[in-house]
Amino acid sequence: GKYDEMLWDINAKKDVFAAWDPAQPRSVNNFNPFERDETGNLADCSGYFPGGVRYKDPIRPDASFAIMQEEAKIMTEVATDPKFSSVGQPGNL
Repeated sequence: GKYDEMLWDINAKKDVFAAWDPAQPRSVNNFNPFERDETGNLADCSGYFPGGVRYKDPIRPDASFAIMQEEAKIMTEVATDPKFSSVGQPGNL
């Protein structure tokens, strides 16, 4: 994916989400980085989930309560995009 070997933080996820077209087939460059699999896991920076053959641990950002609070505010904004609740499209899991 675009962010392989790079920091997989909220800004990278927002960038991938902005470029995501749910009407197009899911691929390493076309996926919803906020979508979770059936066990609640988030995808890596190529759209693969833990346990999958092609999954790679992403480079994760620092985490703290303050950072998580800021990310929660950003996620509230992201969730207002109609794409966020898209289901049943070729680009969905």
